[in-house]
Amino acid sequence: MINMCEAIIQMQNSYRNEGIRIGERRGKTEGIQIGKTKGIEIGRNQELRKIAV
Repeated sequence: MINMCEAIIQMQNSYRNEGIRIGERRGKTEGIQIGKTKGIEIGRNQELRKIAV
């Protein structure tokens, strides 16, 4: 016999965990892109300071 309540809870947990994994990947990818952009900006500013000096 199948306990439908338990089956539904297990499905909800499975979908929740999958959502967390997707969110973590997306967050990591966006974080890396932001870091690259900021790094490039900092490098350009340092180069402009060198030129100004």
